[in-house]
Amino acid sequence: MKLLNLISLVLCAASLGAGPIRGDLNGDGVLDEAEIVWTEGTKILPDLIITLKNKDRPDQKIKSPKAICLGCGGPKAIMDHPLGELSIIKGILVITYEGGARSVWKDVFRWRLDSSKKNLVLIGRTYEIEDNFGEYAKEKVDANYSTSKIDRTIGKKKKSCSFDSSKKIYLSKYDFAEDRTDDLEKLEKACPMKETVN
Repeated sequence: MKLLNLISLVLCAASLGAGPIRGDLNGDGVLDEAEIVWTEGTKILPDLIITLKNKDRPDQKIKSPKAICLGCGGPKAIMDHPLGELSIIKGILVITYEGGARSVWKDVFRWRLDSSKKNLVLIGRTYEIEDNFGEYAKEKVDANYSTSKIDRTIGKKKKSCSFDSSKKIYLSKYDFAEDRTDDLEKLEKACPMKETVN
């Protein structure tokens, strides 16, 4: 099992466009898959497909049609490339979005399988933004949805808070383009700090 996790770490820290990434999401010792799938002639945006591989029964697929983002490539990737990076690390699906120009941002979402709901539930989010001109201090919001705790940093100032995470967020229903800003504002309001100018 330890060897399988090690293989997952090596195989799955891959950029998109290289086919499915693999890792054990449900702890059964079988490598599951996550992949961005383009369906020609049906829609503009691709689907994120999670396939839970099984030894003795049919594979289970979880589709997330709106958890992707075009134009989130930012300075580290092609601007029309969906998402930034997709990986599976120690049984957790990690989706990293990047973007920005003067202010460069990175938004990392961590999803864990909820077998009872046959879906993946959000357990963590880390948002960072940095001003390339150095006028504004670097900001970071690190939210743990399992413990309902937020660690927020602006420049050298740090603050820890609690927030209401009782409403579960599931991957199949998550709309990154529509929900990300509102959700981030809720986290920031739960742990208020003043913006710092350098």
